[in-house]
Amino acid sequence: MSGIPEQLRQRVIGSVPYEPDDPAHLRASRNTAPTHSATEATLNRLARLAADVLAVPTALVWLAHDERQIIPGGDLPEPWTSQDVATLCRNVVASREPLVVADARVHPPVHGSLAIPSLGAVAYAGVPLIATDGRTLGCLCAIDHHPRAWSAEDRARLGDLAAVALSEIELWLVAREAAESERFLQGTLDALGAHVAIIDDAGTILAVNAAWRSFAVANGLPWPDAGIGTNYLASCDGATGDGAGEAAAVAEGIRAVLSRAQATYEREYPCHSPTEERWFVARVTRFAGPGPTRAVVAHENITARRLAERERDIFLAAVTHDLKNPLAGVKGLAQLGRRRLLRGVPAAGAGLMESLGTIEAQADRMSRLLDEQLDAARGRAGVEPDLHPRPVDLVALLRAAVAEQVHLARGNTL
Repeated sequence: MSGIPEQLRQRVIGSVPYEPDDPAHLRASRNTAPTHSATEATLNRLARLAADVLAVPTALVWLAHDERQIIPGGDLPEPWTSQDVATLCRNVVASREPLVVADARVHPPVHGSLAIPSLGAVAYAGVPLIATDGRTLGCLCAIDHHPRAWSAEDRARLGDLAAVALSEIELWLVAREAAESERFLQGTLDALGAHVAIIDDAGTILAVNAAWRSFAVANGLPWPDAGIGTNYLASCDGATGDGAGEAAAVAEGIRAVLSRAQATYEREYPCHSPTEERWFVARVTRFAGPGPTRAVVAHENITARRLAERERDIFLAAVTHDLKNPLAGVKGLAQLGRRRLLRGVPAAGAGLMESLGTIEAQADRMSRLLDEQLDAARGRAGVEPDLHPRPVDLVALLRAAVAEQVHLARGNTL
């Protein structure tokens, strides 16, 4: 195990410089103290095992974070305090090397430290717990009340137990980091206003955000735990009623994204409730990078935008109607002028006749354009277009288009 030498070397504690506030020694060890009861229980058992194996009255795991001590039974025995053995343990953490003291009473600067009179700590052996990423997390130490020449076997056993303790702490750190990553992800999802679900390659919902849960509760969706564990694709496939077609289209888009047939999918759809009109846009995006296939399914409420578009279309329809009235008047006057000219005007009025015909044709064209805009506005507002199929003379239509372009090009060099 990283950081645990095979043999612990005899060191005089006075040769290890230590500054309690030196950030180079302790900053990297912050926030490493286990708080999970199972981890503390395991470290307590290791401390008891170390005491039994080495035949010492006290063994403990000392962690650099907040100078915490985990000892047999979990509580400091009288008359110990949380600072009593900190001096010896800090030296191990600061030096990042094992420390063995046969008689602390004769090794300065241990002589006269608070550890000696309050604990009767005479012999000491400590091993640093150095993580694979280089952080010094703490140490495992054994304390005897009498002078002791620590044997090579003693030091080897203490090193083995320290390796187990380090492994346990690192496993806890991995679990803590995973939990923090999950908390960060959930917090990020909950901050989004869209209703978001994360699904796997089969379409099963793995996670949802707060907005999704709120919508599920407000609309009485019959999914336990807001759908987590439910197959979203199966739910879409089984949809009935007015929304069945939209659900089937969304399911097809999700499958296309999961199968990598397309990178993203987007679809706007109505989702009206008994009390209000609502529109949503569904967006599906696949996770990038290696690893299992995952996709984000987000439903965003776009009702405000659709209502604004409806108001816009109603306004455009009104404007179109108002514009068509004067156009009808212009067209009528042009037709009246042409009829009068045909009845009595000589050849000198031929140019005027052509101009009146052009006015009439352009009025017809503008009227058609306005009709098209009106039909488009009605379609966006959800109104079915009023269609009147009729036969069309394509040759006449083509001649009219050519004549219109000839008139527009007259006087220009092409």
